[in-house]
Amino acid sequence: MRRPMSGPPRGSPMHLSLAFLTLLASSVALAAQPPVDRLERPAPDQSHVQFQSFNDVQSLPAGFVAAGRDGLLVQGDGKGNLSPLPSPTSVLLTAVRGQPGQALWATGHDGLVLRQAPGKPWQRVLDGNRINAMLQAAAQQRLEKAQAASDASPGDSQLSQQLEDAQFYADDAQASQDAGPARPLLDLWVNDDRRAWAVGAYGVMLATDDGGAQWRLLDNLPNPERLHLNSVLETAPGVLLVAGEGGRLYRSDDGGQHWDALRQLGNGSLYRLIPLAKPGDVLVVGFGGFVARSQDAGVTWQTLPIPAKASLFGGTRLDNGGVLLVGQGGNLLYSQDLEHFRLWRDPQQRGWMAATQLADGSLELAGRQGLSNLGRNELLEHFQ
Repeated sequence: MRRPMSGPPRGSPMHLSLAFLTLLASSVALAAQPPVDRLERPAPDQSHVQFQSFNDVQSLPAGFVAAGRDGLLVQGDGKGNLSPLPSPTSVLLTAVRGQPGQALWATGHDGLVLRQAPGKPWQRVLDGNRINAMLQAAAQQRLEKAQAASDASPGDSQLSQQLEDAQFYADDAQASQDAGPARPLLDLWVNDDRRAWAVGAYGVMLATDDGGAQWRLLDNLPNPERLHLNSVLETAPGVLLVAGEGGRLYRSDDGGQHWDALRQLGNGSLYRLIPLAKPGDVLVVGFGGFVARSQDAGVTWQTLPIPAKASLFGGTRLDNGGVLLVGQGGNLLYSQDLEHFRLWRDPQQRGWMAATQLADGSLELAGRQGLSNLGRNELLEHFQ
């Protein structure tokens, strides 16, 4: 089934990821503003930033940085002191990543990627206008190739179908170009200052090897339905995993040059890949409290029993060897042995999108109702 990039998801599995995108959306008023204005307009001044809506948080050697609605970027120390950072855009931000001492990166709606070199301001290195141009060029090249093959063998039904598909993709790329930079990017993974991979809605994946100056489309994932791609992770050197809509997982062991579709993990969407302590050891979490673990860099997966059915959106490994998962309705799940999980539900039922452990051992949580810090002992007491 072909899926227009410019149209909404169809069918119940696709609606699961649409619900995830809706959860990331900040407000009807924001969505109604012209996309180009959001890209070009710096983030507005925010009061009471600790109570704003955040979608991701990344630990730093001293504190953390969080990203959320209206282009909001905030740096904190884990002790309640928050400093809004100048942001060049008002687009809703979906993820923030970085390695210690290296550049920070963030993704957002309208195909946005931001990058901040150490000691420098945040800069836009990619947006939906450039992505649309890349998609249109790739679709045109595909159409020309399919047309030439069909002309050479006019009676070949398979080539005729490939030509029809290529024309569909070309028309859809043109429609996306006409609609403007409206395609969300949902996650990215950063290897170092130079290399990064970004994934997003309608099956889009991109990569850069030069710090974001140039990007290339990775259109070789076996994802003909263009299901949303929600999370990307380099789980071992050169081994990439992508998790997405409808329980889909994709794996590359050569840095993204070739991809395999892995066994489908149910019909619910997978929202986040979470690296564990050892290379190749990874969790994936998703719709309806789904959790699975791979200890061989994504080749095989084991579903883990969870004492809650609420959707899980993120989590982090802990310095004691355990893991904390966060999600819908204030649900927090903790496991010391990565086999058995205990549940604690935030009395305020705040929905959490992400968590990270800071250098002092405390946990910083990010969600739609703001930021919250839990001390290590305080956290563990909740799960006694």
